[in-house]
Amino acid sequence: MKKKVLFFLTSLSTGGTEKATVAYVNELAATGKYEIILCVMFYITSKNTLEYSIEKTVNIIYFSNDIIGNRLIEMLSGFSNGYWGKIKYAAYRLKYNILFSKKFDEVMDRYRPTTIIQGDSVMPDYFQKYSNITKIIFIHFSIDHIFSHFFKAYRIKNWLKKLQNYDQVIAVSRGVYEQMAELGLTKNLHLFYNPFFEKQIKLQADQAYTLPPGIKENDYIISVARLDENQKDFTSLINALALIKKKYAVAYNLVILGDGRDRESLEKLVLDLGLQQSVFFLGIKQNPYPYIANSSLFVLSTRFEGFGIVLLEALLLDKLVISSDCYTGPAEILNHEKLLVPVGDKEAMAEAIYNLLNDKRLQEQVLSHLQNQKKIFDPLRSIHGLENLLQ
Repeated sequence: MKKKVLFFLTSLSTGGTEKATVAYVNELAATGKYEIILCVMFYITSKNTLEYSIEKTVNIIYFSNDIIGNRLIEMLSGFSNGYWGKIKYAAYRLKYNILFSKKFDEVMDRYRPTTIIQGDSVMPDYFQKYSNITKIIFIHFSIDHIFSHFFKAYRIKNWLKKLQNYDQVIAVSRGVYEQMAELGLTKNLHLFYNPFFEKQIKLQADQAYTLPPGIKENDYIISVARLDENQKDFTSLINALALIKKKYAVAYNLVILGDGRDRESLEKLVLDLGLQQSVFFLGIKQNPYPYIANSSLFVLSTRFEGFGIVLLEALLLDKLVISSDCYTGPAEILNHEKLLVPVGDKEAMAEAIYNLLNDKRLQEQVLSHLQNQKKIFDPLRSIHGLENLLQ
């Protein structure tokens, strides 16, 4: 008889958390040993880009329709800033917790899983009453950053208390693991790097794609992320390109894949800097890999990450890569001083981009180094590690 395993996610957008969870879901389903139920809080048509890649044997259950999903995501995104924003956020969180608690109970009664796996780091209160079921959670974020605002010590203490309701805790990078250990959480703590699948990524990279008029293959920089300046900091990257144009009289093309609440302000920044002929916002792409594969350089200008799987995907496609050196993730993946720049430092970002794109010898050395780096992150170790926890 197959073991019933329930995975829980906020959405099926193309973020690293979602990609990693879908990878686990598909690999476990493919073994034939598990009946997989995937519960997704928000159904949002425009962002539901990973649904197509999920194994047909997986039972996908959405807790909200497109209208509710869009409205809640918009509200929560807008309310998460500022004092009153956080109060409103808490009120709406309580409201949808009540709504989704009923949905979750219905799923539990119908499928009766033996294990619940929290794919992202949200910890719904309605999980806790199922004390006789094994619960596993993945921690996908840098704790220092996610709790860097009001009442930090209290919030971390409360968060750690909720974590005690989980039987196994999985950190997705060495940096996150060390943060957890420093907080005293060492029992049942594991390190599983986010899994990836090189063959599938390379097959998708060979598919057709469309660049903006005038942009040629291997003649553009690319960045792929949610347009959320609280985390992704496209502002520094765009300003870095403006500095390069001013100092070196070179206008590098930049293609940005992704969407989010800060798109309008970023587009205005591009206009203000006079870069509208070289910076292009293409929105969310169901298949971003051809765009990455045919770029000259991948850049991630993030303020914080848990792991940064998009960097690893760029490595798999043999790309040159530059990233901000945030607390967890990128340094583990890249491990090269020429490829890492201080967070928010547009001058350092500008110099790193210009130097790498104009030094063939450095490019050869970096590509050789990155080939060795990607061997460290064997996805099967993570898959087998999770399977061992399900025994």
